[in-house]
Amino acid sequence: MNKRLWWSLAFTIAALVCFAVTTEEVTFAQSSSGPVIAGTTPQGPITYSPRSAKRAPGLLDASGNPMLGREWEGVASTDYLTFEAAIPPPNPEVAVGPDHILTVVNRHILAYWNPNAGSATGAVPVNQAWISRSPLTQWIGEDPLNDVCPTVPRTNVTCVIDNASVRYDQMQGRYVVLFTAVDTGVRRASWVLIISNWATFNVGNPGTTEIFTTPQPPGPNQGSPNSGGVNTNWMIYYGSADDGLGDVAPAGNINSISDIIRAGSAPGYVLPAGLTAPTIDCTPTAIGAGEGGPVCYFPSSARLGFTNDDIIIASAVYNDNVPVAQRSYTLYNPTTLTGAAALGTRVRVIKKAAVYRGLSSVTGAALPLVAGASY
Repeated sequence: MNKRLWWSLAFTIAALVCFAVTTEEVTFAQSSSGPVIAGTTPQGPITYSPRSAKRAPGLLDASGNPMLGREWEGVASTDYLTFEAAIPPPNPEVAVGPDHILTVVNRHILAYWNPNAGSATGAVPVNQAWISRSPLTQWIGEDPLNDVCPTVPRTNVTCVIDNASVRYDQMQGRYVVLFTAVDTGVRRASWVLIISNWATFNVGNPGTTEIFTTPQPPGPNQGSPNSGGVNTNWMIYYGSADDGLGDVAPAGNINSISDIIRAGSAPGYVLPAGLTAPTIDCTPTAIGAGEGGPVCYFPSSARLGFTNDDIIIASAVYNDNVPVAQRSYTLYNPTTLTGAAALGTRVRVIKKAAVYRGLSSVTGAALPLVAGASY
């Protein structure tokens, strides 16, 4: 049983780190009606012409006709008249739960009623409105935002909130949201992980932020001096002193996790003969340090996956200590500090038992995430 679970975990990590598509026995041809895709499947030969095949927008019924009442327009990626300007591309993500559908577009998360839920009473209009919405920066609140992005004044350039995704874990009935936060001023790179306490929500007043954060009046009458912050529907992990995700300071939790291959920082690990362990240093003086110098990991992606027992985070990273003017798509040359700055992928595996309950899966541990609860 343990061997089977280990292989399940290994396959999931491999899928997150490297996405590949095989195209055996599939050929592409050009015809007067456009490209034709032909191939052989276990069920027999297939031929498909995208331009000539019957198409219709949205969901289709058994006859190929649109299914009215089960689709609607999502939030516009350029909704700059109402909210802050979006950062292209929109990077939309969706998670479907029993009663609600959560979507993420750039820096905003929204909740809709699920029209296929058991309590649904009928079709929804194509302009179905969201029931709750919040910018990610407001949702996490001032204290976490000050930790992951301490540079002020804070802008979309100094505080890059990116790579947001949302998933619904149907095995445990939780929504899981992941995004990266990079402060380009002090050079701090972090994952932010937000997990729901349950599968369905008390909506409160539709058209507010109540699913995500408790609305407060402006000015001195606020119940809390902080603006925003997750409410009791959610738990947040970002590398604070009491969650154990990693050290948010000085360089963010992406730079604080073990780096076995490059730095050999895992307990008991010994670097192979001939390898030198670089240090992680994101201070400004580390930029352009040259061959063998320190590295500073910045994420270019963030992917989220589940096994029965674990949450897996994978981020492709690059060395931000390579000067921007010297970066290119050629193979990196550590002597001249020119070429691609890519350094591979940072992977974090977290026990659901720790973060879903807010309690450590290691008996007697003070923090939810410790050795044994994450690696």
